Amino acid sequence: MQIKQPTIILALIFSFLTNTFALALDQDEIPFDPKPCFSGCSQKMTEIYQEFVSHPYPPQLTPRVYSGVCYYKSRDHKPHQPQRAMLLIDDHPYQDNMSYFATGFTFFGDPNKYADWDLDFARKRTEGAWERYGPIKIQDGTLRVISYSSEQQPSFIYYMRQNPVTKMIYYITYWGGATQISFCEMTPN
Repeated sequence: MQIKQPTIILALIFSFLTNTFALALDQDEIPFDPKPCFSGCSQKMTEIYQEFVSHPYPPQLTPRVYSGVCYYKSRDHKPHQPQRAMLLIDDHPYQDNMSYFATGFTFFGDPNKYADWDLDFARKRTEGAWERYGPIKIQDGTLRVISYSSEQQPSFIYYMRQNPVTKMIYYITYWGGATQISFCEMTPN
């Protein structure tokens, strides 16, 4: 059986790309500087990203609930349709001097159901979240959390920065590689 040259070339390219992607995901050095607008963003996404860049301060690790609006760069969501999100930063329940984070998203709902969540309610609704999300890492003014799949590949990468005056958190999330990217503005509850 003879294999045609274009088939071999395509197979080699596919193998190179998949192995390079897998090697990149296995490395602990996923960048702390997301570049989410590489293929175009809506005006609101660009504004949120510009705020993220202009505030190189990680969120304070003081227990607190934040909620706000997100815009998605995804084939499943319209880029101008606001969605809702919640963010909890809290003390780790079993490890001293360690914080964790939890998040929640609501799609296609106008009111922000998270706006009146207080710390106790958020803790109850996200119980055990510290087990699902990776450790908080801070570098270059950015807080980053990586959530891994059962195959130990990054499935969600969360980036956060905070305006130290307004306490607004600018929150960018990559889902499934770069197939979905959310741009969120989170205010303290």
